[in-house]
Amino acid sequence: MTRCRHPAVLTDEVKNRLRQLAIVAVVAVSVAWPARVSAVPAHVQTVSVDTGFRVKRDGFSFANWSGLSKSTAMSKKHMFELLQDAGRCEDDSANPSCTLRNGFVVELKHLNEHLSQGRCEGMAVLAARIFLHKSRLTHVSTRANTTYDLTVRESADEIAYWWATQLAPNLQQFSGNRRAETVHVLAHDILARMRNKVMLTIGLYSGDTAHAVLATKAVQRGNVTTFTVYDPNFPGETRALVMDHTRDTWTYRRAQSPDGRLVTLSGTGTGSLDYVPISMRSTRTQWEILGGF
Repeated sequence: MTRCRHPAVLTDEVKNRLRQLAIVAVVAVSVAWPARVSAVPAHVQTVSVDTGFRVKRDGFSFANWSGLSKSTAMSKKHMFELLQDAGRCEDDSANPSCTLRNGFVVELKHLNEHLSQGRCEGMAVLAARIFLHKSRLTHVSTRANTTYDLTVRESADEIAYWWATQLAPNLQQFSGNRRAETVHVLAHDILARMRNKVMLTIGLYSGDTAHAVLATKAVQRGNVTTFTVYDPNFPGETRALVMDHTRDTWTYRRAQSPDGRLVTLSGTGTGSLDYVPISMRSTRTQWEILGGF
């Protein structure tokens, strides 16, 4: 799916940081970074963490999807729940909308146009919230025993709701600031948070693809950290996101391209990777959608 994660609107300050870090990275590569990474010595300590999340129990049994139908679109009820505290919502039967205090108008039709490009963010967040008992499974379905038992029809509206939370200004700012960090810094930060029992989504930006996955395990050995992730594009399977601290690169193999092919996503330095803790998702977020959406 091409844009199932909505990229943060980068401020001028963050853009300047990205440019400055890019210059520093070029100098570092030319002066100090080795052309090849040697094998990790056997005595190097391994650091590992496991959240306990299992894709065949805690993930969805169906894949992320694009397109829109009446039964899978974001509902008027959920848009009003998200935005009513930040402005005034009007129940226009043709196209409900909310006018925020900053004057920006959010239309349900507009939200659903973006949602139709993919729901990876919403699926990863809802699965994690149910796993962490922040969202009740019975609120989604009284029939299902696990998230894996849920159907598209039962969960589509909740998925859409949690997809839309990524547009909250505090999450956009946090995401943008993380994208200004190097891969090396992000790898350490994500691992440290996971060791403190923090679950988080990781945003991957490569070419025309903006994708979100959920980190479930991590192993750092030497200069390489490998994150096992739940990818909503591949139900019942895990994928590996590899971050190389020395090269300051990340690689995600066997990802799904917009046309359905298996491809490798990758990035170097700053600008192509971020993360957002699940704990930052809140139904009480004060909304003022940032310009550019």
